[in-house]
This record gives sequence, C-alpha cells and structure tokens, in this order.
Amino acid sequence: MDDKEGNDLSTHNGGIPNIGIHVTDEQNRFMVRFNSSRQVFSKTQLKGDTTYRVVARLWKSRPGKESIYDSLDLWVDPKPGEENNPHASTTQKNGIKEINWVGFSTGRKTEPTDEILLSEIQLESTWTGILGVEAEVA
Repeated sequence: MDDKEGNDLSTHNGGIPNIGIHVTDEQNRFMVRFNSSRQVFSKTQLKGDTTYRVVARLWKSRPGKESIYDSLDLWVDPKPGEENNPHASTTQKNGIKEINWVGFSTGRKTEPTDEILLSEIQLESTWTGILGVEAEVA
C-alpha cells in the first residue's frame, strides 16, 4: 500500500495485479484483474456501511524462483475450507516477476463522495494464517 490518494482521473496501470470495486450489471462488486479488459467479478454485491473481509492471493502457476506471478484469486468473507474455491480468479500470461506495490482500486467507478476504509491489512503465507484459525493436524 502507499500513501497516494486516488482521484477521479486515476487509472489502472495495465499488467499490475489489482483487486478492487467496480461496476458490473449496474451493481458494485469486488473484482480482480491484471488489465481492465479482463476483470473478473465476485458474486458479492456490496452494501453500504458493511464490513467485508477481502482476501487476495497472488501466486505462480509454475513454481520456481524465475517463474512469474501470473494468477490472482479473490475471496469475500471466506470460510475455512474454501482455499481452493476462490470467489473470483484471473490469470495473465505475462505476469510480474516481483511484487513492489499492493493496492486497492475503485478507479472511476465510485462516486466522488464514497469512502472506502481499508484497515487491518495483513500479509500471510498460509490460508489458516490469513483467516486467523488453527491449522488442522493430519
């Protein structure tokens, strides 16, 4: 995350993994994308004055230090056991090699007076860690 405030003229930088809120079928929904022509939406329709837990996973479909991050998954209010069932998912053939920035986008899709508060941001390396639950012992 950075301290740069977006504005009505802010645009998405193509090729950068992005989670955010956009409009589809005249409804505000969470989405993931690498570029604006291939955004994928969750089924969750946003409601005002509501808190959501949004979890995103940027990952490599092929393991290895030299592989690129080419896959982006999203969950809204996820539950234990949903790790392999994202609510929205997208891929990019020419992903990114390293992560330098993490952001949340609304672009020009919200009203200028809308406020979206991001809080309790955390990075984790496990599904149980991000949900704050104990890992099951085999």
